[in-house]
Amino acid sequence: MRTMSRRQFLAAALASAATGSAPLLLKVRPASAVIAAQATTSIAVPTGTAAPQGASSATLEAPSAVLRTNYISTPAVIQQYSLDCEAAALQAALAARGTSVTQDWILAQIGADTRAAVRDASGAIAAWGDPYQTFVGDVRGSEVNGTGYGVYYGPIAAAAQAAGHDATGGVGWTAAAVYQAVSAGYPVVIWTDTTYTAVPTRAWTAWDGRKVPYAVGEHAVTLTGLDVEHQRVQLLDVETGQLRTFSMDRFTSFWSSFDNMAVVVR
Repeated sequence: MRTMSRRQFLAAALASAATGSAPLLLKVRPASAVIAAQATTSIAVPTGTAAPQGASSATLEAPSAVLRTNYISTPAVIQQYSLDCEAAALQAALAARGTSVTQDWILAQIGADTRAAVRDASGAIAAWGDPYQTFVGDVRGSEVNGTGYGVYYGPIAAAAQAAGHDATGGVGWTAAAVYQAVSAGYPVVIWTDTTYTAVPTRAWTAWDGRKVPYAVGEHAVTLTGLDVEHQRVQLLDVETGQLRTFSMDRFTSFWSSFDNMAVVVR
């Protein structure tokens, strides 16, 4: 593959950012998978994009910013329950910012709507709780069986704030915005699918009337690294506690499944 110049990469990065959907008990393994923070290549990137939909705090964007290769030291957190990936991803992000909390503490902040899902004639979920407000289902349950699901950005951002941190959550983030966060040393909780591919979503109607996009396989991870020169990102997959690396193109593709949902933790 032909190597891109910095000018070509900047143009590609800005084009990729523009395609983002518009609007919105500490269980830690030894830090064998922890990578020390570092900064090498830098590229100036103009900012000033609009806040993501549903943002719970001011965005971190300034009139101009510089993307630098950076890997944030993060413990290898593993989710404690079958469906608490969002709590585990936030636990890792908070630990990276110097705050130790348990997944159970985070789950207590989030709360849960444990009412059973209602299915339609085809067997698809027609009505259930609102993950924008609280955890839906049983955290020990199963997405496949429809006994548990997860939670979206609002309660996760609120839990980060309860832990003493500024946090911005929403949908419709641009790639440039989350890259700026990681470049500045701020981890980001990202929603994706367990397959790390772009997947279609269906929708159920929450008890409060909101249409909730969902996919069986919904997953949350922590964005902890950015390699500007090689156009790669690093994610902590809390299902396994392993660091995973993806090209920026692949990342923006699978991240789009949940409308570029993210929470930046400062």
